[in-house]
This record gives sequence, C-alpha cells and structure tokens, in this order.
Amino acid sequence: MYLNLGMQNFDIQEIHTYQELLRFLPQDLNQKDLDLIVHAYNFTAEALKNSPLRMSGQSQLTHALTVAKYVAQLNLDVTTITSAILHDVIEKTNTTDDKIDKIFGTDVAFIVSGVSQIRKLSENVDTKNSNLDMENFKKLIFSATEDVRTLIIRLAEKLHNIQNTTELDEEKRLRAADRGIKIYAALAEYLGLGVFQTLIEESSFKILKPIEFKVISEEIDKYFVETKDVFSAFENEVTDLLKQYNINFHPLQIRKKSIYSAYLKIKRKFLTNNNELTAEMVRNLFDIYASRIIVTTVEECYMVLGLIQSKFGIINPEEFDDYIAHPKLSGYKSIHLVAPFQNIKLEVQIRTLEMHEYNEYGPASHAIYKLKSKGQKQKSESFTLTEDLMKWKEEGKDSFKIKLFADSVFVFTPKGLVIRLDRGSTPIDFAFRIHTDLGYRYIGAKVNAKMVSMDYKLQTGDVIEVLTQKKDNMNIDWLKYAFMAETKARIRKRL
Repeated sequence: MYLNLGMQNFDIQEIHTYQELLRFLPQDLNQKDLDLIVHAYNFTAEALKNSPLRMSGQSQLTHALTVAKYVAQLNLDVTTITSAILHDVIEKTNTTDDKIDKIFGTDVAFIVSGVSQIRKLSENVDTKNSNLDMENFKKLIFSATEDVRTLIIRLAEKLHNIQNTTELDEEKRLRAADRGIKIYAALAEYLGLGVFQTLIEESSFKILKPIEFKVISEEIDKYFVETKDVFSAFENEVTDLLKQYNINFHPLQIRKKSIYSAYLKIKRKFLTNNNELTAEMVRNLFDIYASRIIVTTVEECYMVLGLIQSKFGIINPEEFDDYIAHPKLSGYKSIHLVAPFQNIKLEVQIRTLEMHEYNEYGPASHAIYKLKSKGQKQKSESFTLTEDLMKWKEEGKDSFKIKLFADSVFVFTPKGLVIRLDRGSTPIDFAFRIHTDLGYRYIGAKVNAKMVSMDYKLQTGDVIEVLTQKKDNMNIDWLKYAFMAETKARIRKRL
C-alpha cells in the first residue's frame, strides 16, 4: 500500500552542497549536461560568496541549490536546472544578462532574467485589495512569460521561501503566506503543477491559521491509522478483480487530501456564523483519503469504472466526476467516484500513468515524459495540454514556449489592480476601461511614474496613473489616439 506516492516522493528538505544535488538530478543526463550544471554551480558559488545571508540565516548558495533540487525532481531538462542554480545571480550580484548569455547560452540568460521580471510584476499586486482580479493577474503573468520554465523556477523559489519565514516578523510572515496562497499557489494550479500548489498552500496555511492546521492535520493522521486496514482490504479485492479481467495496473496508492483543501471544503460545508472548526467536521469529509487506481490506457480506465460499479455500487451519482471526458482547466484528468466499502464512503480515483504524471507534476514534466517515452526521433507533434492555456511542441527549442494572450496587455492601477486591454492600447483606452467619467475628464497620464504622450503604447506590467480635471476635457482629436473600439464608441457617443 502506497500513501500519497507523488507527494511523499517530493523531497522539500534544503541542501547545501553540489554532491547533495547530484542525488536528485535526472538519471538520463549525459556528461555534457553534468559538466554544464557543475559549471553553473561553481559560477554561482563564486558570484554569491560575498552576498549577505538570507533573513532565515541561510546562505544564498543554499537557496540556489535547493531551488535547483526542486526543479530537478520535476525531471526537467538541463537548461532548466542550470537556470535554477543561476536564478539569483543577476539580481543579487553585478553579473549581467550578457555575461550569462556568453557563458551559458541565450536560453539560460533569458530564463534567469525572466525570473526577476516575474518577481517584480508580482510585487505590484496588493493581495489585500478586495477588488483584486486573480484571473487577470494570472493572465498578466503568463502574458509576460514567454518560457514556462521561468515560471516554474519562480514557483520553486517561492516554495523554498515560504518554508523559511520563522526569522521574519509577524507582519512579514503573514504577508508572505497570504501571497503564497493567493498568488503562487494559484499560479501553480493554473500551470497544472499540483505538487507545488499543495506544498505552497499547506506551508502558507500553517502560518495563517495554525490552530485550524493543527486540528485538521492531526485528525487526518488519526483517520489513516484507524482505516488503513479498510484500505488494505479494498486493495486486495480490487487487485484480484483487475487480475481476473487481465487489466494492466500499477500498485494501488492512497491519496491523502491536502490540509488546505480539507479546510476549504470544511469552510464551505460546515463553517457558518464564524463557528469554530472541530475534529468532527474533519471526520465528516468522506474523501480524506482516496484509493487511486493507475492503469495503462483510457479504455482500461472505463473498464475499471464498470467493474468498481458492478462490484461495490456507487453511493450518489452526484459524487461522480469524469475529468477524462471533461478535463479541468489546468488539464487535470481522472475519474472520481465514491463507493461504499465496509461501512465507509471510499473515494476512488482512476487514471492512466500519463495522466498521473501530468496531474502531479504539471505539463512541463508531462512533455518531458512523452518526449522520453517516444524518443527524440519521433516526428514533431503539437498538442494542447489545457483548454486555453498553452501549446507545447514535443521537440526543438520551442518545447517550453507559451503561446497565449498574444493580443492582450495586462497593466496595473496605482492600487495594484490588474486591467486587461487590447495590445496597442493607449492611456486613454485605460482611462475609459476604468470608468467612463474618468475618460471624459482625462488630461494626461503617468506610466511607471513618468508622464507619457497620448499615443504611448501600453506594455504588460506598466503601472498607470490617470490625471484628470473636474470638467470634461474631451475633443475629436482623441479618436486619433484611442485604439480600442469600445473607447472610440464612447468618445463618439459623447461628442
């Protein structure tokens, strides 16, 4: 019996030496790849040797190595691992993009520089603002990220940061945890990186609500001790059933519900009128643990579904979800159902190994998995990993390029709200998007604290402050500077 195999195999302990990192590198790296990683380690160690310690008391090199370790466990390519080791050298030292480019190549320099860009964009967001549109913020980050490996490294960096907040004062710890859940866990979910999402959520939740975290985690552990014999019996029966029908399957797993996910469900179902979370509420969640059946093909998934239904029945059709026929936006695929077994409600998840790889480690690892399983000589083939998120190619240097939101720019208000506009929009388009009256009274705009002309083309990440007067200031010339059709329509209507 395997408990939560994907999460348990992901090691979050920090490391301090290159020799420790070696244990986590993908097994298929050749000597040339290893030499590049060693070179990146030596370069980073030298560049950061005089850098001040992090607030947690760790060295900057420990942070760089730990982030690389997290990335390596996703089984990504040598470029990503190299970039992870180098991810802080531009921001923390006088090393330039050009120097990284000359020594390690353009792709590495592009990724390392991109990590800093994402960090700066996220700093503009005020998570305390009740009007924050997280959907637009996620689109902002993806529109500014041309290579998904940049975002993966930033998430790995945040995962390490959130686990090392004990030396921060209370206000900074709470702010880091709040941003962890609202920004980075949300981005990990959007990217389909389930492991990072869960670890960031749980580390953040432990800081934000330590009492609730303790109650839920203790009850989940107690429940497993009490029910492990039930799961063992279920495993035996299902194993015999699958063998009887000659279905290829991997050893059954138990999936433990994440603590934060359990909290959200308890909050939704039981926490009303600010009542206190109790152990009984945790016990009333039937899906604290789930039995996970991993097979080879989609056809086998539905065969197993039929066999489970026939042998055990289903408690409630409303507790059945077919995410294979209807995947989640992140690309998550699996069949979920609830079956009665030995007087308890038992959630069962059915999926292929390929789906499991994707669900646990996201589309980047999934793309590598497909590449390795098919071989480098296979004909290049494009495939959609989520409904509207990104397209990846299985071969060549564009494997990790994000192709979306090409017609949009995402900009900030001074209060940190994210606004989507058509690419080519100007400050007057921004003013009318915020409020029609703001557009009518427009007299100018500051972009990133500098005055700009009316024909300035807004760029993703710009912070815009609109200057106004009390009376309307509009004239027919504004039609020359407005880009969006809705802006022009409002100007014409007023004229």
